[in-house]
Amino acid sequence: LASIAALLPLLGGRFEEAGLDGFTMGALMATLPAGRLLAAPIWAMVADRYRLAGAVMRLATLASAGAGLVLARAESVPALGVSMFVFAAMRAPIGPILDAFVFHELAARGRPATDYGRVRLWGSLGFLGGVVLASLAPGFGWPEHLLSDATLLAGCGVAFLLPWAREGG
Repeated sequence: LASIAALLPLLGGRFEEAGLDGFTMGALMATLPAGRLLAAPIWAMVADRYRLAGAVMRLATLASAGAGLVLARAESVPALGVSMFVFAAMRAPIGPILDAFVFHELAARGRPATDYGRVRLWGSLGFLGGVVLASLAPGFGWPEHLLSDATLLAGCGVAFLLPWAREGG
């Protein structure tokens, strides 16, 4: 969530600085829900039918990180549109798979499902932290894409470190 927070909330300002008109900005922003809407059922089918949640998670984080790295640097409207669509499509399975993983781990540890809120709180804090840091980054003199690059790549690392031992189970 920190990677989304570091990348997406500031896009409107970036579009405005590039001189894009309102229609173009709206069309570009519409690629995000469109990518997610179209890709989510496909990802769900692959992860559930073939019991490959871990593989889908690893692929999704890698591909969304790649698209996010391109998105952070894209200048033309077509490059922005394609990278935003791919970013959203590849991120579509990450949240649902993590939610299922958390519920499974809570049950495996004998904790009630109501503890999900405590775990989910960390995602919300990560998002808020990402937004705050992204908005403050120019004042720190950080390179323009440092925070989004770091959080996108950290997400990949986490996906490869999660215990997917029950893959195929």
